[in-house]
Amino acid sequence: PFRLPGTPWRNGYVPWGGTQWTAMKRSCSEYALERFRAAGPEVRWFGRTVCPDEAVVQTLLLNGGRFRLVDDDLHYTDMASSRDWRPRLLGAGDLDALRNGTHFFARKFDPGRDAWVLDALDAWLAARAAL
Repeated sequence: PFRLPGTPWRNGYVPWGGTQWTAMKRSCSEYALERFRAAGPEVRWFGRTVCPDEAVVQTLLLNGGRFRLVDDDLHYTDMASSRDWRPRLLGAGDLDALRNGTHFFARKFDPGRDAWVLDALDAWLAARAAL
């Protein structure tokens, strides 16, 4: 590996990456926004990249050293059979996993193929909220 000219990765600052489907506390969001507004060299560098959305938030938060981060975006996805790094469409066979998991979000659904799955999840969530 080599350092490209003009990159901000110096003095222990490390680039990080992950999913663009980030879930975080308000304090993390406020810190990331503060760093964006400060427009330091790392933010300016990401501004020159093609697709920073899978690295900029992780890089800012992990180098900030203020937060205990967990590698969990709270999304349910099934990438097991993916050949193109896209999640499998969720359907009837996923209802138990969706209902029993600890995820707040899920992807991907195709309402044209399995609209009733979304209706079933809505009904389940409404019943839980009524408890």
